[in-house]
Amino acid sequence: LQGVYPSTEKLTNRFLHSKGIAKLMHELLGQIAEYIPETLSLNIRKEYKLISKRDALLNVHFPKSEELLRQAHRRLKFEEFFFIQLALLKMKRHKKQVYKSYPFTDIGTHFNEFYKEQLSFELTGAQKRVLKEIRMDVASGKQMNRLVQGDVGSGKTIVALMVMLMAKDNGFQSCLMAPTEIYNKPLLALQREIKPHALAHITGGGLLENIPRVLPHGCSAILDKQTWALPPVFQWLATAGGVAEEEMHRTFNCGIGMTVIVGSSKAEAAMQLLSDQGLNCWELGSIAEGTGVVEFAS
Repeated sequence: LQGVYPSTEKLTNRFLHSKGIAKLMHELLGQIAEYIPETLSLNIRKEYKLISKRDALLNVHFPKSEELLRQAHRRLKFEEFFFIQLALLKMKRHKKQVYKSYPFTDIGTHFNEFYKEQLSFELTGAQKRVLKEIRMDVASGKQMNRLVQGDVGSGKTIVALMVMLMAKDNGFQSCLMAPTEIYNKPLLALQREIKPHALAHITGGGLLENIPRVLPHGCSAILDKQTWALPPVFQWLATAGGVAEEEMHRTFNCGIGMTVIVGSSKAEAAMQLLSDQGLNCWELGSIAEGTGVVEFAS
């Protein structure tokens, strides 16, 4: 078994390809192996049958067997989630002790009128349960920090709206943020007029991982970063978080929610049609022979 290390074109040109990085890792681990500190107590490791931190790091890079590789992954994943949970619990405890909130004691006119007279359908049991839990949170006088999870179309937005009505009944304002762009209607119109070769929704994985999923074998996407402006929120993320440009492109959509691939002769018409549908459009680049990746024009 041999590890594969991702690299970049610039690093590869300097012999820091996968094998080069593996060689460096082998030398580094050989020098520090005896000094790798253990971060989990013996009791936790015994209870959850975890190997040591030292063995996990050695075997995740240079596994002696598939079983040891599996155990190394399990140990490192457990540790990451364990400390994330500890940090969240510490933060939650601190907030409860330090930050107080105005209790929403009234369920008044706005909430009741909407629920009884304007809501044209019955809420599901899950929606009612979540609203009840939120009602208890906002009445407690403690700061609420709640994530409502559910599939697309499961009714999260109506829950948010009704919580906003609770706030209004208690004399407060609310702001509903809608970060998700809905592309169904514009893309259906495009499909009727100009049949695109491919569509790539840019979600988690950013530009570098989503676009290659729709590229034919032997093709790459060549993008020009000068064709669109990076939105201020992403500029702030890059600066405040010290995030490298390549990592930004690998993690976030950087202002590009959907890419549409059409023939060059139809690009102008496609952009006009989508613009008429209310979308901001840019001609990002072209498709060329390549290895199935996204490259940026220099």
